[in-house]
Amino acid sequence: MNKIDKRLMYFHIVAFLSLPLLFIYGDWWDYIYSSIFYFSVACLGQAVIYHRCITHRTFTPPRWLFLYGNTVS
Repeated sequence: MNKIDKRLMYFHIVAFLSLPLLFIYGDWWDYIYSSIFYFSVACLGQAVIYHRCITHRTFTPPRWLFLYGNTVS
């Protein structure tokens, strides 16, 4: 495991452990922000760009969407 993979793993562990705090102490704005962040990273970044575009080459996205998806994921 290289240095970047370890950093990403630690980031995901901290994010996962902070979820109970969001549900206990979070306000409704926190739910909206976390939903937007989840949609932009999981849906646009990983599912659309990496899976459909790079792996299967099923479509060619606009340049801005391709750069955005690579940046957030």
